[in-house]
Amino acid sequence: MGTSSAFGIVVTWEKIMELKLNELKITVHLNDGSEVFELFQDSTVYVEIRLLVDGKGLELGFLNEVSSRGLARSCFGEGEHFIFTCSCGDPGCGGIERGVIVLDYLMYYGECIRWLVPVPIETCRKPDWASHLPEGVLTYVEFIFDKQRYMEEVYKALCEIRRLVKETVPEPKLPPLMLGMDELESNISEMKYRFNI
Repeated sequence: MGTSSAFGIVVTWEKIMELKLNELKITVHLNDGSEVFELFQDSTVYVEIRLLVDGKGLELGFLNEVSSRGLARSCFGEGEHFIFTCSCGDPGCGGIERGVIVLDYLMYYGECIRWLVPVPIETCRKPDWASHLPEGVLTYVEFIFDKQRYMEEVYKALCEIRRLVKETVPEPKLPPLMLGMDELESNISEMKYRFNI
């Protein structure tokens, strides 16, 4: 029954043991599962990435598209990463002013990746859990993932993107929110090497 106090917050071991890791699952497919849309009559391939946390889609009210570039970068360093963005690749266009804060740290059950996802509280899209907060407040939703499983899941998603794109068109271009093919290959190789995947 040990306790620890920091900044006036009392934490008991019982409370720490109640913490559960979140489970991340990433699904990847072409648009609606079968179609490839071409932008401006070129060979741009649109891949839809969906994140499931604990078996549920992230229904936070503001999330637009998932960026493979932001996801990959979140594996290589802490900081603010625009994992969610507009389909054009510019988060600001989609009304996203802050990225996900990604922290890499050690907890009692091992190495973890912690996400702090910014959620603007807007009247028109206010989730039930935020009904008491005033309009315009920015709050954060926290997720904690096992680091090795996180890396493996992102790695599998990047490999699936590569497979889908290569099977679709001979010389594909990817929209700005996606990694280009060279960058995709580079990230897959580096992840395999650095994280023993």
